[in-house]
Amino acid sequence: MDFVNTVGGLRKEPPSPAEELLKSYEDVAIWCARLGVISERQARSLRATARRDEKAARRALRRARELRDDLLYPIFRALADGQDPPANLLDRLRDEERAALTKARLARSTPPAAGRRRSAASRGDAAMQWSWPPPRELTDPLRPIVHAAVELLTQGALDRVKTCGNCRWIFLDESRNHSRRWCRMDECGVQMKHARFVEQRRRRRASL
Repeated sequence: MDFVNTVGGLRKEPPSPAEELLKSYEDVAIWCARLGVISERQARSLRATARRDEKAARRALRRARELRDDLLYPIFRALADGQDPPANLLDRLRDEERAALTKARLARSTPPAAGRRRSAASRGDAAMQWSWPPPRELTDPLRPIVHAAVELLTQGALDRVKTCGNCRWIFLDESRNHSRRWCRMDECGVQMKHARFVEQRRRRRASL
């Protein structure tokens, strides 16, 4: 959800270039580090590589945006709108996941402390998960993003995937009664409530 929301705009309109957060490859690397996809050190290394090869940086930026706009967003937007995602997009995501996993390995999420003995019963405490080696290519950080999307599709509560009532951002509704309507109440929620108030006042005046 964080990745597909790296561009803004109104709900019923195309993404707004003015609200694009990934304006350069440097933005991609910074975003990945902030969200924990890669480390700060790895992000600095990728940014240095991007500065040395501007053409590769532009290709990687285009690839990131295409993954977001042409694949992940349409899939999750369809779910948010109560529809099944197009089969061709799911097939493309399957192929992306297959490619992502060719570079991954399985490892325990929390290795046991050095010297600590673990019983057979306790060895299930730390589940195994996919992990990726330090990124070398500029597009390598996109692999765990693809995998996270597949995990949400296969293990998540898809009935809680929703679109903001005002903008195009998508979120996972984790409220107790599943009644969340806005990406953020202090932004879109306030705007929509103000718009309703203005419209109601206009209608009252028109009826006098």
